[in-house]
Amino acid sequence: METELSFREKRLLEIRPTIDSEIDAALDPAMADFQLNCLRPILKFHNDFFVNLLKKKLFSQHKGWNDLNDQKKRELISSAISQNLEIKKTIEGAIIGLMVDSELEFYFQNEKEIQKRARAFLIERISRSISEKVF
Repeated sequence: METELSFREKRLLEIRPTIDSEIDAALDPAMADFQLNCLRPILKFHNDFFVNLLKKKLFSQHKGWNDLNDQKKRELISSAISQNLEIKKTIEGAIIGLMVDSELEFYFQNEKEIQKRARAFLIERISRSISEKVF
């Protein structure tokens, strides 16, 4: 029996962008559904926030940022997302803060795998921003 969504949950689901993508058949069906209907829409919704967060942090840490080549920028972004505890926790909080209760429950049951996927998707998104000269 499904429970009725709270006002907060309804609003969170309404603001999420849709992702036009196929479900990855190699994934467990529950994980594939979570990735397509929760994780990727949240990352897309927060894209500008994540770009601005990383710009602020990386520009302040690397004074010659604009002189770095795209590959070095990608390496620094990957490192920051994967290893900088402050950035990791900020990103994690931004992601789970937009989850409804059932998604949050699934997240905590699969936290390590979901965090790994989130980092990989985010590194890919931010790297694409570099190529598009947004970053």
